[in-house]
Amino acid sequence: MTYKNGVQAALNVILCIVLIPVLGLIGAGISFLIVSIIGAVLINYWTLKEYRFYYPFKALMKSLFAALMMALTLKLLYNDLRFLPLIIIGAIVYFVVLLLLRGFDKVDFETMGLNLIKSKLLKSKV
Repeated sequence: MTYKNGVQAALNVILCIVLIPVLGLIGAGISFLIVSIIGAVLINYWTLKEYRFYYPFKALMKSLFAALMMALTLKLLYNDLRFLPLIIIGAIVYFVVLLLLRGFDKVDFETMGLNLIKSKLLKSKV
């Protein structure tokens, strides 16, 4: 793990040297984002290499896609609506996209108390 931290620190310094003079604080933020993503990928890779366990990659991709659709929707509506309606619309878009992608399982529906929807949507899965 020390190796990963060293790689992240070196990359962060290099990116900051390149990006901060050009973009200022935004450059520092971009540098941090890039280094954090690379760090997450490295730790995930090394962990999966060391310890064999099931990783719900498909479910993660569904959630990421739903989050991307929510973000795009909110970006389009940002100038037209106030904060609270944006939060509500974002939650609805995220939920609907996950429903369409079948991103929920039985336990999720039971936890949310949506047993009627569960019985209709998961009929083909059960």
